[in-house]
Amino acid sequence: MKIAIAGGSISGLAAALTLNCTGHDVLVYERSAHALRGQGGGVVVLRRMLRFLENHGHYCRDMISVPTHRRRWIDVDGSVTHDEPEMLPFSSWDAVYRSLCNMLPPERIRYGREVTGFDQDEHGVDLHFDDGQTERADVLIAADGTGSRLRALLFPDYHASFAGYIAWRASAFHLLARVDNARCGSGWLARIGNGRRADHPQSYCLGPGAWACTCHLPV
Repeated sequence: MKIAIAGGSISGLAAALTLNCTGHDVLVYERSAHALRGQGGGVVVLRRMLRFLENHGHYCRDMISVPTHRRRWIDVDGSVTHDEPEMLPFSSWDAVYRSLCNMLPPERIRYGREVTGFDQDEHGVDLHFDDGQTERADVLIAADGTGSRLRALLFPDYHASFAGYIAWRASAFHLLARVDNARCGSGWLARIGNGRRADHPQSYCLGPGAWACTCHLPV
């Protein structure tokens, strides 16, 4: 089957990799003019994802993940209130994305092409692109992100709603480890990002109206 995938992020690439390996003619259409970089922070690499990558011939456990060996809770004054052994692999969005890109043949990804709409019948689907062109496929998979145009066409009554909290995610190269308590104004910020590399701790701090978490990520 000729399968078109709108969106070349992690979900689109994972779908393309699976379908390509099972013999389908797959093309990924990504609106960005070039490969994506720096689109996210840390992600937990579940063992199922590691098996998925390795089953497709790409051993990457050591390359894309940094395992935590301890989980600790830190109070607002910087003191450790709980510390226990924990083994959980963490990775970065970039590392997982690069791994998927390396496994999928490059001719299967078309950059600079955005699927803006479609028409379908019993025989297939016509894809409409932002440059006015149209292409035919047997199946269209919508993987074009949180602001998906295709989802809005399929589910016009769906609207995102505020969940009641805001999450800030960022990657910093040892930035927190260099912040001292005096500059923080409280001890927990410096402590939460200040673990020995050999320990690879995952640290939590729960304060009034806020919750913080840090972990090591591969670059």
